[in-house]
Formats: sequence, C-alpha cells, structure tokens
Amino acid sequence: MKKERVFAVMAALAVPAAVLGTLNPEPVHAGIASSVAAAPKDSHDREIRKVFDDVLDREPTDRELRRYRELMEDDDWSTKDVREDLKRRQSNTQSRSSSRGGDPDRIVRRAYQDVLGREADASGLRNYRRRITEDDWSEDDVRDALRRSPEYRQKNTMTRERAEEVVRQAYRSVLEREPDAGSRGYVDRVLRESWTEQDVARELRKSDEYRAKNR
Repeated sequence: MKKERVFAVMAALAVPAAVLGTLNPEPVHAGIASSVAAAPKDSHDREIRKVFDDVLDREPTDRELRRYRELMEDDDWSTKDVREDLKRRQSNTQSRSSSRGGDPDRIVRRAYQDVLGREADASGLRNYRRRITEDDWSEDDVRDALRRSPEYRQKNTMTRERAEEVVRQAYRSVLEREPDAGSRGYVDRVLRESWTEQDVARELRKSDEYRAKNR
C-alpha cells in the first residue's frame, strides 16, 4: 500500500515534456529575437534625431521620423544620407520661402499681427512653420487658416454691444456728442448690413445737425 502511494506521487510529479511545452508555448529565443529586432529601430531613431538636431536644430516630426527610419531600414541609408537629404531639403525650402516672401517665421508672425492683431504663440508658430516648409503653404494660405480660426470668428462676430460702440465712436467723431435714441437705426444697420464706423459717419455728415454745425 505504501509503495502504491509512492508510485502515485512520482507519477504526478513526472510532468511530460509535451505538457511543459503547452505551459510555455513561446520559446525563450523568440523573446530574444523580438528584442534584437527592436534594437535597430531604436538605434535608427536616435541617429535620425541627432542629425535633425545638428542640421535643423529641432526634433523630427513623427512623419519625418517614420520616413527616414524606413529609408534606413529598407534602402540601407546611412546617417550621412539622411544628413545630405535634410540639407538639400532645407536649401530648397529656403529658396522657395525666399521667392514667396521670406523666412517662414517672419511670414507667420506678420500674418498673426495682421489677422489676429497679436504676436504668434509658440504652438501656432510651430504649426504654420511646418505647413510652409513641408506642405508648401504660402502666406495667403496661413492668413486664410487664421481667418477660419475660432479666435478670429470671436473677435469679428458683431454683437449689439459692439455695434453700439461703433455707432458711439461715429457720433463722437462727427457730431461730437453721445448718441441718442435715434442712433438705434444705425446700430441695426451695423448688425444687419455690416456697416462700419466710416459708413455711419458718412450718413451722419448728411444730417441736418451736422450741416447746422458746419455752416
């Protein structure tokens, strides 16, 4: 009886090799292979980032990193090839920018001042610089994008309060007084017909009050 129990324990401990294989289906060397495969990618990424820092003094975008990584992996490009390609592209960009209005940063800053009336922030400068250098945007393209921005719409959406201020400024400049109840018609024209201060002022100069003041 004791021998039977001993044999049963030994049988339970003797797990077949096939069962062990199902417990760990992935061989150890598979993990090593995946680590080795990832190593060249990381190495290429480090090399590409270093070349970008040396040549352009900036980090590559995700798209640029992917492009040059594929060239190094699939076409056997060296860091020298990447460096020469970057210099050539930079030269082409500078030439194109020069013919289209100058330095990309200066183009973006000028557009921000003219359209939004302020300095370009860091993210906007970076975004539109990339549009100019990588997507061949012109200054007009930058300005159109800024005019479609929520900031521009907010600044240029005419409210009744703003319309009243437009009329008030026209009254003060032409009639040299605050507007009265009769100014409401002008406020409505500003709201409905996009009249400017100059439009209101022109109409005020046709008034009897203005003619009486300037006889």
